[in-house]
Amino acid sequence: MSTEALSHLSDRDLLAAVSRLATGQRDATVSLIAHLAELHARRLHQRAGFSSLYTYCIDVVGLSESEAYDRVKAAKLVRRYPALLTLLAAGQINLTTVRLVAPLPQGSWTLPTGDLANSASAPAIRAMPGSTVLRAPKRITSGSE
Repeated sequence: MSTEALSHLSDRDLLAAVSRLATGQRDATVSLIAHLAELHARRLHQRAGFSSLYTYCIDVVGLSESEAYDRVKAAKLVRRYPALLTLLAAGQINLTTVRLVAPLPQGSWTLPTGDLANSASAPAIRAMPGSTVLRAPKRITSGSE
């Protein structure tokens, strides 16, 4: 495909196509993460001869190192907190957010409120007015920093 092939689109059609494609990519990413989570739970990557899901994603799935890293982190985290998959699918959080909270201790970050507020599998949930982001506590530093 070339950009010349798109030059005939009206502004409205181009904007609609970009939105549709972004939604499709998000849906595909969320589906891939869910599948990777199940693949990891079954340890199918090990049966295929790979010591980690990360190397499996690079060598078999064909992801770049950063794509594999983000998706594996998300896959492992959504096994513990399935509500994150819903937030990813809705576009309320992204893979960067998931990657940033993944190393934090359980319960030290919060989710936006909504239908997920009653999710027993999610950590403590609270809202930030006008925003739907995962929030982590501020780092406590010594006086010398």
